Amino acid sequence: MKKLLLILASLIVFPMAASAQGVTYECELSNNESYGWISPKMIVSVDPDKNAAAVLDAYIYRQHEHPIPVEFRQTRNGLYKLKWSLSAVPAAARTIKASWSATLDPKSQVIRAHAILNGYDNRPSGQGRCKVVKSKTLLQG
Repeated sequence: MKKLLLILASLIVFPMAASAQGVTYECELSNNESYGWISPKMIVSVDPDKNAAAVLDAYIYRQHEHPIPVEFRQTRNGLYKLKWSLSAVPAAARTIKASWSATLDPKSQVIRAHAILNGYDNRPSGQGRCKVVKSKTLLQG
């Protein structure tokens, strides 16, 4: 996990696709349960004008090795709602489908994340703070 976190952190330092559109947040989260499933570091790019977002965290990196586009919706009160799923996520002695949702408040820069693990009853969650990363985006084109 530490290696993945170092890789995620290095992606902030090295140039990503530069864009004048959208905002990228580097978020640090704490997990509310001891089993994991909420990555301690998450990078989120949003472009509300294009109704687009992309996310990179430890679980996404482990499966794709790059950010993925995610479902994005902006609420009436300005919150950013994000959703994504991964299949074949290692869990104990098998692989499962896992889905995440996150709510980012761009004003307070607070993020809350939840995971749903198919076949498990627990509902991991976490929260944290984000900071804007200038001149970088995970969004393509």
